Amino acid sequence: MSWWMWLVLWIALVAVSALFLLAVGFRVFRKAMAALDEFETASSLLDAAPPTHASDAAAEKASDSSVPAVFAQPAEVRRANHAARLLRQGRRRERRIRRRAENRRPQLLRDLPHL
Repeated sequence: MSWWMWLVLWIALVAVSALFLLAVGFRVFRKAMAALDEFETASSLLDAAPPTHASDAAAEKASDSSVPAVFAQPAEVRRANHAARLLRQGRRRERRIRRRAENRRPQLLRDLPHL
């Protein structure tokens, strides 16, 4: 091959590479602009939403009145955990009774409150 054929070959390779990079760059630019448009739409929707002052006040009140369990008295934490466990067990029992009644299955004797 002569020297000018190598020159044409390399110019063609560089041109095709440049066109490919240009096409990929343009596609990435269009996707980025579409993402920015979506972000702008979402932020305008969030700005237009009315503020919820009641929930903010409730959150502040809850955060002020509660003490982290690390700083609470151990006996109080145990009592609270025990009460929460009993509440969860009661709710599970009620769901089990309701589910068994809906499926017309016999109830467990331990679930019947009057026994």
